[in-house]
Amino acid sequence: LHRVIAVIGILMLGWAVPRLAEYCGVSDVAALWLAVANPLVLFHLVSGIHSESLMMGLLAVGLVLALRAIDAPPGPRTTALFVLGVVLVTGSALVKLPTVVALGFVGMALARRWGTGVSAIIRAAVTMLVISGVTAGLAMLLTSSGLGWITKLGAATSLRSWLSPPTALGVITGGIGQYLGLGDHTEQVLVMVQTAALLGAAAFTVRMLFAVHAGRIDPVGGLGVSMAAIVVCFPVVHPWYVLWALVPLAAWASRVEFRIPVVAVSAVLACFTLPPGAGLPPFVTIQAWAATIVAVLLLLFLLFRWPGLLRSP
Repeated sequence: LHRVIAVIGILMLGWAVPRLAEYCGVSDVAALWLAVANPLVLFHLVSGIHSESLMMGLLAVGLVLALRAIDAPPGPRTTALFVLGVVLVTGSALVKLPTVVALGFVGMALARRWGTGVSAIIRAAVTMLVISGVTAGLAMLLTSSGLGWITKLGAATSLRSWLSPPTALGVITGGIGQYLGLGDHTEQVLVMVQTAALLGAAAFTVRMLFAVHAGRIDPVGGLGVSMAAIVVCFPVVHPWYVLWALVPLAAWASRVEFRIPVVAVSAVLACFTLPPGAGLPPFVTIQAWAATIVAVLLLLFLLFRWPGLLRSP
């Protein structure tokens, strides 16, 4: 049943990503390949039952509805469409908190539609707070979850993730201190480095928010680069966390210089851990590497022996 929900989330992505790409003027086919047919999605989101499937599905559909409503002529239908979009984006943040920043980018797009002054930003912020606040309150009431989920937000920081640059830097720095005989101050160093990294990501996100309001970048692109900064600065990073940034970026970035590294990074990270997030036992790792090397060498032999295999009939 959990996997059924994961599949529903991916179907939502399949519907929304091409429409976000159309909004940004990017090839919908390329966006669909990068964001939905990505090995990180195919290997992890369903097999590993990770909440990113529902989180990113709700986010993508919510962005489509809200941004379409902002660009549409005013009216009751437009208002209802916008409210529904914000409700879905809020639902995404309730699945996993990092996507709460998307509410800010939708709000800045709305403020830009209303004007360029501070009053437009305040009106848009109040509008977003009311809709998202009511949505969150109703969700907590209907699910009887209360405020318990807030106290668990820092649970992931108890892990030391080597894919997280600030965490890796903190652990290495603490290890150097121990080697020099300065004592074990790794925990204190981790707190300082991780906090500084999150503050840096927050400052970058605020800068992107005002860039959206000024019209220098569209809200999908601003959200994508901000989520990329958040992933890089996050205390814990799993391979599928890359999708936080990749889904909006795939619908916004069209340059080959972006797509080729994304393909390479996705292919590597997809095989970095097992779908549930656990590491491979050593003997399985050796077998996997051996099988991969044999398969690649066999393929290269066949291609050099019969080069016509690659030619179209």
